[in-house]
Amino acid sequence: MNSPRLTLSSESTIYHVVTRTSRGQFLFGDLEKERMRRMLWQMAEVCGVDVLTYAVMSNHLHVVVRVPAKKEADAAVGNGELLRRYGVWFGASALAEALKGLKGASEEAWAEFRGKYLPMMHDLSWFMRLLKQRFSRWFNGYHKTFGTLWAERFTSVVIEGGGEALLAVCAYVDLNPVRARIVEDPKDYRWSGYGEAVGGRSAPRQGLEKVTGAKRGDWRAVQARYRLCLYAVGTVVKVKRGRKQGAIAGEAAEKVWKEQGELSWAVALRDRVGYFARGGVLGSKEFVDRVFAMNRGQFPTTRKDGARRMRGNVDWGEMRSLRDLRG
Repeated sequence: MNSPRLTLSSESTIYHVVTRTSRGQFLFGDLEKERMRRMLWQMAEVCGVDVLTYAVMSNHLHVVVRVPAKKEADAAVGNGELLRRYGVWFGASALAEALKGLKGASEEAWAEFRGKYLPMMHDLSWFMRLLKQRFSRWFNGYHKTFGTLWAERFTSVVIEGGGEALLAVCAYVDLNPVRARIVEDPKDYRWSGYGEAVGGRSAPRQGLEKVTGAKRGDWRAVQARYRLCLYAVGTVVKVKRGRKQGAIAGEAAEKVWKEQGELSWAVALRDRVGYFARGGVLGSKEFVDRVFAMNRGQFPTTRKDGARRMRGNVDWGEMRSLRDLRG
């Protein structure tokens, strides 16, 4: 039986989400990745969540998303905004039909309409469910196939906002195509938050502004901090089964370090993949303990606190994990 997802209850919550294809099949080429990219932004707008960054890969999807506190977010959505999102979701013709049916409608009719669609908004599980369902319908229709496309359940890790944990996880997500040896530089991968942001799109730029804490519209400040972290993470080369995994060229990384400043803990992050996908919660000790306390009922009574030091020959600073992983 699946346990409830960890949450910050009445606060907005940032999650790193990973969902994979059934049996890890490599099903997504350029066309499929592009379709997923478009659907991701579309369903984020419908569900009222903020995509901070993402990476669409050949057999899985990473998304770092901020989900607002549901009660307050639902209350802030007026009837007009709800109809606008309905139009984004179902298209102009469906919106016209809905408007026709609701014109001059009673309060009871509006309440029924809101009761049907608001529950699907400002909720991580609904966002992922709707996104995966929509993509599956398109994929099976286009390829004339049928059956289950996705593995049963996505994984999620609660991330502390505005700190090193969020920066590290987002950099890890944007470096997926580098680790997969698809590109040498993450800016050259168009199906990722960073790749889109470098290409000039405003939505992914705004997401990375929130990640880095830069002033709204100051893309140069975002680049100065985020690119340093990306290069530092990307230069770590791990030997696996006799071959090197992808990394950014050392000369290029050295140039970035000289231009942007001193190296940080980020240089070692690639070796601790498990924490970003399976750590449960990632952030400062105080943050991890607080999330643990809010979700106390999901853990054995013998466990007294939440935060665990992150293992490995790396100085993680103040970063902590909820789960005590060994690799």
